[in-house]
Amino acid sequence: MMKMKLKTRRIATLIVVMFGLGTMHFNCAPSLFEAADNSTGPANTQSVDLFSSQKTSPWVLQNTFQVFSSFANVTGQNLLISNTQLQEYDARTGALSQTDKLSDVNAPLQLAATSLAGEFCSGLIARESAGGATRKYFNGVNFGGTLAQNNATSFASSISAMAQGFWGRAIKPEEESILNAYYTDFVGTAGTAAAQTRNLYLSTCSAMLASFDTLTY
Repeated sequence: MMKMKLKTRRIATLIVVMFGLGTMHFNCAPSLFEAADNSTGPANTQSVDLFSSQKTSPWVLQNTFQVFSSFANVTGQNLLISNTQLQEYDARTGALSQTDKLSDVNAPLQLAATSLAGEFCSGLIARESAGGATRKYFNGVNFGGTLAQNNATSFASSISAMAQGFWGRAIKPEEESILNAYYTDFVGTAGTAAAQTRNLYLSTCSAMLASFDTLTY
């Protein structure tokens, strides 16, 4: 129980730090994002329509449906949204912004975005860990193996790919340093269960997907 509480605190710290880095640098979100319009939600559809047009104002906060659509887009799940993802969106939409104002950023929004990101990262891992799947973000990761059967090189490759895919740019040294420190800490305390490999990548993906760079454009 103590280890679980400690691990939860470390994941929460990673999320806060990754989000905080973005607010300091005010990086524009990636041009790879196909920002949605100002609709309020995905309604009852299992597919999300994305639009290529974006507002020209820099550092604009995405509203609830834009966040949902962007998460779906960059993780390659925009053509088939799961019921779990829809349910999570419905549960968290009240805490996400209804406007494009950066002043709406607060702790509940950050937690809601991270929770929603977790569902999309879970779906992404499921897709890429399936037999014969083409991998974009988790090349070299053995999700059926323990952390000892994986290595730091695979982790470095994954965070680099996620930075490029989620943020539209290369990972910065300070971001890489924080994530590598998280990796070392996680591996040192996680134990030997194979499920911990998935937990490592799920938590890392969620923190990166819900970072400031992905919530703004």
